[in-house]
Amino acid sequence: MTIRRLPMALATVALLMGLGTVQAAESIDELDERLRVVERKLSGGALTEMVNKLSQTQQSLDGLRGQIETLQKRVKDLEERQREMYSELDERLRKLETASRPQQNTGSSSEDRSGADKKSNDTSDGDGSDDGSAGNSDNAAQSANEEQQYNRAFQTLRSGNYETARKQFQTLLNNHPDGEFADNARYWLGESHYVVRQFDKARQAFQAVLDKHPKSAKRPDALLKIGFIHYEQDNMKAARKTLNRVVNEYPETSAAQQAKRRLERIGN
Repeated sequence: MTIRRLPMALATVALLMGLGTVQAAESIDELDERLRVVERKLSGGALTEMVNKLSQTQQSLDGLRGQIETLQKRVKDLEERQREMYSELDERLRKLETASRPQQNTGSSSEDRSGADKKSNDTSDGDGSDDGSAGNSDNAAQSANEEQQYNRAFQTLRSGNYETARKQFQTLLNNHPDGEFADNARYWLGESHYVVRQFDKARQAFQAVLDKHPKSAKRPDALLKIGFIHYEQDNMKAARKTLNRVVNEYPETSAAQQAKRRLERIGN
């Protein structure tokens, strides 16, 4: 009985094996078809395009990162220069506060002032007429008015209100263009522009000190600031030339020392 069933069992096993082979073949065919679909997509450039886009995005990010780093450096440099400008201005203001009135308000030497005093005395020692007294009174009133305007503008500058200080110094110069305080007024007018980085207007005011006041004590500082302006505007050749002028023409001044320090920073 067992022997009779053996051929049937063998046939059943063979049939099952055949079916498994067919299913395996079908699975292989399905995988092969899916692989061909992927290959067609790759050959169509979809993946290549994706890779290219990713590469372009990465390049754009790298470029933006570089720009950000450059801007950060520029901001840092500007902040440092701004601190230097405020420090320099504050130092000059402190010096003026501790100086005597003739040194603070005018650029004339003691000899010039003595000559002016002598001239005034000679005039007053005349016949004492009413015309002379009236003229002296008018001059004294005018001088007092000029000094008041100057002190008001200077205090405004010290308070940090640079726009108002500019207007006050300009009004003073309009009223007394050749007055006793004109050289200082022009210098501080330049400073009020310089400290807020209005360099072109500042240079004009400092140049006016050089052009209109050949004997002013503010000339070294005005020339120094023109050199600083060239430096701020990245004109290193002009900055080096101007700062060397300060050192050569005014070697014993504090302006010359500051010029030397800035020349060291510029280098060759």
